[in-house]
Amino acid sequence: VVLPSSWTSPLPQRLPAAQGRGSPGARCLRRHGLRSVPGSIDWFGTLLRRPRPNARDLRRRSRLVPAQRLWVIALDCSSSMLRSGGLALAKGVAGAVAARARAAGAHVALVSFAGSGAQAQLDSRGTQLAHTIDELGGGGGTPLRSALREVLALCQRPAYRERTVEKSVLLLTDGRTRE
Repeated sequence: VVLPSSWTSPLPQRLPAAQGRGSPGARCLRRHGLRSVPGSIDWFGTLLRRPRPNARDLRRRSRLVPAQRLWVIALDCSSSMLRSGGLALAKGVAGAVAARARAAGAHVALVSFAGSGAQAQLDSRGTQLAHTIDELGGGGGTPLRSALREVLALCQRPAYRERTVEKSVLLLTDGRTRE
């Protein structure tokens, strides 16, 4: 297959409208609470540009991600989780998820619930959250309703109320509740 010479001419890496902080494309992304990050390789555009590309010639598609993210980990610390050994497993999962969220640049919140209520801890840097997860104990009932209300209250705080903030909730429980 022979391509027309106009197809194989060098193409710009990005559209000019999206470059720079003051450009209209960049302002539009900021207004909608999104940012552009490099995504997958654009093989069609790369091969049109260079039939035998090397690593320097690869073109990437831009991917839009939310400018701010909130990950809420709701952890059941009831006596049923303690008896079954699920609390230790859930604490390990919560620690791994918190580390992954910090690496992704997200804010992390922990809602632990046992006994008669739930308590939330928001840690935007993630430094104290790992220690808090390790120190959690178990016992009491499963106040699932109050935990979910606490999660909703976290998501409705002024810093995270906007629609442009991506919110994710991870509920770690054995599902045994009287509510």
